[in-house]
Amino acid sequence: MQQETGFKALSFLAILISTIMILSIVVAYKPVQFGDILLPGGVVGFPLIFTLCDIVAEVYGYKRIRRILWEAIACCAFFTFAVVLIINLPSPINWHFQFAYNLVFGHIIRIFLAVLLGIILSSFVNIYLLSKWKIWLKGRYFWFRCFVSSAIGEITVTLVADITAFWGTMSLMQFDHMVLSVYLVKVVYSFVATFPATFAVSFLKKYEGINVYDYKTNFNPFSLKL
Repeated sequence: MQQETGFKALSFLAILISTIMILSIVVAYKPVQFGDILLPGGVVGFPLIFTLCDIVAEVYGYKRIRRILWEAIACCAFFTFAVVLIINLPSPINWHFQFAYNLVFGHIIRIFLAVLLGIILSSFVNIYLLSKWKIWLKGRYFWFRCFVSSAIGEITVTLVADITAFWGTMSLMQFDHMVLSVYLVKVVYSFVATFPATFAVSFLKKYEGINVYDYKTNFNPFSLKL
């Protein structure tokens, strides 16, 4: 991950975003049930990506979080294809262990593609809205901008990523129930997360001595320029 001179916390936030992305890929097919709510395991960590992206965008600016997202995607791609290569290499171990690895990681490329689409189509929408609204609202109401931009981004990632990852793996009724449950949980998750995020933003602006407004920023999500 890129470390810029003078920024004490940026590299940690970048590594944390990459870690949560990889975690979401690994546990995506682990079903978690809370009462009548059925969730994929990835939902436990994935919404934090939106909150962390909002924190970085608010403090360090759109261009830096854009670079971090692409670096995190590159790390996820390396992890995914390394896992695929390793589990397909010849192994002398008991076939039960090999079967277990294939069962857990056999669809990891499909999950990675779902995460990739979700990040490109939702996270960039999220940070674009947050950064634009920061200019229009003169930096005020971060908690509101964070929550609403995350909620809009979550609609996209829930539809695109979950359809890519889970379509055909369960009945239509189960799928519909899961998608609705996932989105509602993510929205609540995002709302609760705005409070510690607001504190983190206030702390980091003072700690780092920076508060970027993206007045002349090129918002092209595929640019890597700082």
